[in-house]
Amino acid sequence: MTDVIRSVTDHTIAPTDAPSYTSPDTGAVLKAIHNPFPRMLTEQEHTIELPELCPASRNPSPGSSLRISYRSSQRFLEVFSLNTYIQAFVGHKLVRDVEQLTQSIARDCTLLLQEEVWVEGNFVLQGIQQRVRTRAQCTVATAQHYQATAAQQDVSV
Repeated sequence: MTDVIRSVTDHTIAPTDAPSYTSPDTGAVLKAIHNPFPRMLTEQEHTIELPELCPASRNPSPGSSLRISYRSSQRFLEVFSLNTYIQAFVGHKLVRDVEQLTQSIARDCTLLLQEEVWVEGNFVLQGIQQRVRTRAQCTVATAQHYQATAAQQDVSV
């Protein structure tokens, strides 16, 4: 019984050999932790309140968020690296296109988790008085396609 409790408790600590993925856009490292019960159907959802990502436009405004959803079989996103990963987009040119930002996050999470991932971005855009909701669904095959295409073209996806 103690071993079971220990494995449940310790799974949340990202070991040094934890699966990781480096974003081709920002260079930020996104890590995963192992699912201690891979046979149990587990739906995971991370809701992230976004900081102001673009210093020029000051967008997205307060109230903007991302929701990352997936069904975990082997891995979960490690929350501290997820926070660092999102912070790496502050001031990055990709934030000027909230649709591509949403798609890139879906791609990166999919490649790390090796699971289908859904990302929904809810963006409040000040100055133009708009709210934009973008949903991206990324399968492993789709993410691998874009990764291979970028490698062939020798450019970031």
